[in-house]
Amino acid sequence: PGRGRPSCTDLMVFANSETGKKVVVGVEGKVDEAFGPRVGEWLQAGKTEAHRENRETRLDGLCAALGFTVENILNVRYQLLHRAYSALETAREVGAQSAILAIHSLEDRGPHGENWEDFREFVLALGCRDFAAEKLCRVGTRHGVEMWVMWVTERTVKGQIKESDPVAGKRGRVGNNESNPDSIFSGVDSFIDAFFGLEDVG
Repeated sequence: PGRGRPSCTDLMVFANSETGKKVVVGVEGKVDEAFGPRVGEWLQAGKTEAHRENRETRLDGLCAALGFTVENILNVRYQLLHRAYSALETAREVGAQSAILAIHSLEDRGPHGENWEDFREFVLALGCRDFAAEKLCRVGTRHGVEMWVMWVTERTVKGQIKESDPVAGKRGRVGNNESNPDSIFSGVDSFIDAFFGLEDVG
């Protein structure tokens, strides 16, 4: 909604569930960089009145799609809204029944730090009261699409890939070389297939 650049989701996966339904998975990889400014900060950063009005229009559209009111999410990280909307809108465009927003923490440690807390706040605002790391959480219908969210760590990704494709693990295809973006998500098709129960990943 509004004018501006499209969302730059790290990885957009198109797949089918075991029952043949189309699913879109938007994967955002994070190490320790933040999810950008909070919504309130982002709104105030408009350089001109026209710029600020466009941001208000965009935010209204994002909130309408995600079931938020602006007043309740001023402390939420703006990037999370944008990435969630991107997954939902992409699902609508391709006729997918479900969309998953998955945050892939590229550190091997468990849930911790500011990013985890920011994502948890976002998910709670969506209404997921039983949210936990490494677990798919159903949000409900948003923007005409069944929405799910998940936080998954690098340790789990590597373990799942090695379990589903031992040869890949032995060849080191699950390395975490940030200078080579392909290596960050290498084998992610095997991971998504096994972890989310999806098939025909593309």
